[in-house]
This record gives sequence, C-alpha cells and structure tokens, in this order.
Amino acid sequence: MTRPVLHEVIRSLRFTNSSAFQRSLYATMFLVAFYGLFRIGELATKSTRVASSVVQFNNITFLSTHEVKISISNYKHNTSNRPFDIILAREVSQPFCPVAALLQYCSTHGDHPGPLFCHADYSPISVHQFSSKLHRCLAFCGLDTSRYKSHSFRIGGACHAAEKGYSVAQIRALGRWKLEAFTVYLRSTVCHAN
Repeated sequence: MTRPVLHEVIRSLRFTNSSAFQRSLYATMFLVAFYGLFRIGELATKSTRVASSVVQFNNITFLSTHEVKISISNYKHNTSNRPFDIILAREVSQPFCPVAALLQYCSTHGDHPGPLFCHADYSPISVHQFSSKLHRCLAFCGLDTSRYKSHSFRIGGACHAAEKGYSVAQIRALGRWKLEAFTVYLRSTVCHAN
C-alpha cells in the first residue's frame, strides 16, 4: 500500500460510512497502522472479550502537536516484556497526518480507559471489523480487494520508510521484526506494486 492508495482509501470513508465518529476512527487506524508499521492484531482485537492485548488509550502520549508516542508491550517477538515506543511525526506536507488524526480522534474519544480504537460505546474494534471496513473502502475505490489486506499497511509503511532513506536495521527496529525476512517487502517492485 503506497501513500496515494492510503489517501484514496481514507477519502473513500466519506462515502462508505455515514458516521463522523466512525470515519475518524478508521482514518486514524489506517494512518497509525501505516506510519507505525503495526500488525493489525496490535490495534484491533481478535476477540472482543480480550481487549487488553491491543494498544490502550493510556499507551499514547502527545509529546507535542507534532509528535505522539505509542508505547506497546504486547507484540510478536517481545520476550523481555519491555514496552516499545513508537514515535509518529506530523506529516506536514500530506493531506492526511497520523498525529493530527490521533489528536482529532482522541478529542472525540475522551479519556475513557481501555482500547484506544473502539466504537462510540467503547467496545473494541475487532480485526474482522477492521478488515471488513478496509474491504468496503477498497471496493468503493475500484481497487483489487484481493491485493490489499490489513498487513498491507505494515508493508506499505516499511516501503515508505525505505523510500525516506531508513536503513534495513532502522526499519527492522521500527517494525519490531526479529529477523530480516521482511526485506522481501523492500524490493522496489513490491513497494511500488502495493
């Protein structure tokens, strides 16, 4: 998923969802997943009964209006149980910014404890709901829904970091990968095709 595709998918939310809260929620999730190189299971629950393993509202700290820190402890390959800090920076020149989206989403969410990404009634977003919303947006955009899945945000974020000049070691750390198998994503043909 490239940034132009990401932006197209976010724009489609105006036509695929009548709720302003839901549009803000999913736009923010899409941006955070992309720029934070998140696995969707770190942001959305596999079971609505187990919501403590995803990013919680109290895991985010706005360092300024230009940066936000998201601390996560539950992620693949975390054998030390130490939190990992993901810093998202403002994308000033872009129409969609993860920091601005989080600021706006959190202003409507309030400071209710629990999962960061949740419905207006504070029930957590499930992986299934996220994937269904993505599928609907892709279909609206006329994009091949078989080519894009929730993992496309992570792949796209890694490719974006490579295009910005990040080293393989930096991308590996950002994406919390244990091995360098992810480098298959960084081949320019894959980065531009997705």
